Amino acid sequence: FVKDSPFYSDAPVAPSYDQQRAQQLFDELAAEGKPVSFTITAYQVTQNIRVAQAIQTELNKFKNVNVQVKVLDTPTATAAVSRFDFQAVNRGISFTDPEPALFDALHSGSPNNTVGISDPEIDKALDAGRAASSTEQRKQAYAVVAERFAALYPTLYYLRIEYSVVYGEHLHGAELYGSGSLRVDGLWATK
Repeated sequence: FVKDSPFYSDAPVAPSYDQQRAQQLFDELAAEGKPVSFTITAYQVTQNIRVAQAIQTELNKFKNVNVQVKVLDTPTATAAVSRFDFQAVNRGISFTDPEPALFDALHSGSPNNTVGISDPEIDKALDAGRAASSTEQRKQAYAVVAERFAALYPTLYYLRIEYSVVYGEHLHGAELYGSGSLRVDGLWATK
């Protein structure tokens, strides 16, 4: 969440970068006969391909790591993701308010949970966030979601969309909600 969001937290969402520790872990897996090898499925979109290739380049610098990139056209990639036929994929959740986007994307019972996330604690926290009557209750619930998600699902956050709306000096009450939609019920104008 952006710093001015009521849901913002400065808690880390990923472990800190430690190249030596990473190599040690890769070496341990290789010694156990399980070297790290996986394919990133990328949509045939320039930015998506470049992100996958950047991850591939960085990880392939390590010994005992082999990352490949498979580029698929959008219909084929979408079908593969919906069948859970991938090892890693660039995906995102776009929203300003966590409800309903996080529930739709992360709840194990949601048909929009396209990457198969399934954790009873995440589900319980999403349910609590959805049912909460105060911002503080919602913040606590979504903090649990963030903490559990970070612990269970390796994720690289590389982009944050900042939604905006452009309007003239005579329009007032502009506010965004949900996945970046403009609330029109609070708009008013002056001459």
